[in-house]
Order: sequence, then C-alpha cells, then structure tokens
Amino acid sequence: MKGQVKLEFIFSFVFFTILVFYLSMQINSNVSTVASDSYIDTMMVRANTLAEILVRTPGVPTNWENNVQSTKYVGLASTPFNLSKAKVSALNNNCWLMEKMVSGGYRVIIYTSSGVLMLECGYGGPEVKARVTRPVNLEGESATLILEVW
Repeated sequence: MKGQVKLEFIFSFVFFTILVFYLSMQINSNVSTVASDSYIDTMMVRANTLAEILVRTPGVPTNWENNVQSTKYVGLASTPFNLSKAKVSALNNNCWLMEKMVSGGYRVIIYTSSGVLMLECGYGGPEVKARVTRPVNLEGESATLILEVW
C-alpha cells in the first residue's frame, strides 16, 4: 500500500508535536520568571543602596539643608541611623532633590513611633518592585524610614 500513512505514524506524530509544544511552553515560562526575578533583585539592590545612603550619610555637602541648590546627593543622617530633623524637613520641602539619586519611580516616607508623618516624597507607583524599611532615630525619637522603588 504505497502512499498511505499508517495509523501508528499519525499517533506518533501528534504525540511528538504535543510533547514539543508542552516543553517549549515550560521553557518559555521559566525564562520569563527568571527575567522577572532578576529585575526584582535589581530593584531591591537599588532600594537598599538608597536607604543606606539616606540613613547613614549626611549628604554632599554635609550641610546641604542650608543651601539645597548646592546639593550633590541627599543624606539625612547627622550620625549613622540618627537623622537630623532639619535635613528631613528640608527634603520634605524639596522632594525634587531625590530625583538626583533615583531614576524611575520612588517613594520615601518617615514617620515617628507616635505615628507623626515627618516626610513623604515621591508617589505611589503602579506596582512596587522593592520596599525596604529602616528603623532610625530622629533626634531622640524612634522613627521608621520606608523606601519604595519601581
């Protein structure tokens, strides 16, 4: 019987096609998950770096709060993890200074242990990719810094 396709061949071909399709879908979903995880990891590194700069350094120049136009980058600390109320207030009034340090979306919040909001810069993003929290001292009062980036 020339020219006829055997039933076993048809079943084998269909099974092979389904198997190849299934494997390619699995590989594709795993690759996109790895890429997404890599992006989130990058955002976490960025958020941690920015939070550490804010809570550990006084900024450049160290008295930037007196002349915000001369600011190279913002730091809020008078000593590591001890924030200056003058610097926090200056940043709260000049949120655009954060744009020198952050490319992309961000939000920085500082509130005291009594619930008083001391600083809110930036805006809530469509989907936060990284959020870090740092316990800090705000001239003798415990406070929390929250930094979100996307």
